[in-house]
Amino acid sequence: MVPEVKKCTVKQCFYNRGEECHAHAITVGSDQPICETFANGSSNTDRQGAGEVGACHVTKCTFNNNMYCHACDDIQVDMTSGKAMCTTYRPR
Repeated sequence: MVPEVKKCTVKQCFYNRGEECHAHAITVGSDQPICETFANGSSNTDRQGAGEVGACHVTKCTFNNNMYCHACDDIQVDMTSGKAMCTTYRPR
């Protein structure tokens, strides 16, 4: 089961509409839990459906198993230090 992004507060992202991610699937970065799918934009996608975590390359995260996210139902992305970050990240 691929986990959904339950909340995204990065309002300046093209895929964000109403604090919901509507990207088909996001990729979370390598050394840091950065949302690599972030796309700066003032207009928003018209895609329906919740975004999911397609791949997570942050192998030092508790929820990462074989580069797949297993955080189940609490994926959240927020703007942190000027970057769209997966704030569900927990170090091993």
